[in-house]
Amino acid sequence: MQDETRTMLQRKPLRNFVYYPTVQWPIIGYNLALVALAVLGTAAAIVALYAWRFQGTSVYVLSQSSFVPLEKISVLNILVPAVIGCTIVSVAVGVLLALSTSRRVALPIYKVTRWARHVADGELHVCLGFRKGDNLEELSQACNLATGNVKATLLSLKEIGQRPDVPQDVRDRIFEILGNYHIDC
Repeated sequence: MQDETRTMLQRKPLRNFVYYPTVQWPIIGYNLALVALAVLGTAAAIVALYAWRFQGTSVYVLSQSSFVPLEKISVLNILVPAVIGCTIVSVAVGVLLALSTSRRVALPIYKVTRWARHVADGELHVCLGFRKGDNLEELSQACNLATGNVKATLLSLKEIGQRPDVPQDVRDRIFEILGNYHIDC
């Protein structure tokens, strides 16, 4: 269990956004698929509408010099660069939104999992906390209360183990059990 905890706690640069890959990558993929579908659908609709509306007609564009005759340019030649530019911007915004959304979902799961692994390893001094805007204060309070109750129970068990009227074999067993926990912090 401790090896899993250490592995999970090792952070890499990409993990600044991707805390819990098994949860986040499907969310990121789903969001990027939606962005790609929206971008492709919008681009196809724009191109199809203009192609249908103007049906091969051209637009005349005046060059910088007034002595040059008007150039005949297809409507699609004007629209395609704009559509490509909008597509690139949309995909970039979509990637940032996908990373942000998946992080907001996965970070609490990552924190609770990390907290639970510490508690399972016997480290009862750890506290779980979230930002106020996450609306998870009740969860963190309940988890911290549970840890506090276990810690209080183990401390009372320690007091029982220190009493001279308790048989030695019971005291030995109590301290053997307490040896698995880190309660003195």
